[in-house]
Amino acid sequence: MRIPRLLIIFGALLVIVGAIFKLMHWGIGFLQANTLLGVGVACIVVALVVMAISRLINR
Repeated sequence: MRIPRLLIIFGALLVIVGAIFKLMHWGIGFLQANTLLGVGVACIVVALVVMAISRLINR
């Protein structure tokens, strides 16, 4: 269960950085605000799905 927790933390960091990029209108090459937000939310969703499936299996 350590990997999903790390994914949630990593995703949250990406979402925070993406929000800062969006507010400040920053962009560095492929590091655009929408990309960071999308990847961050995707990481969180994947981690939550993995955690839910593992809890259902271990019931």
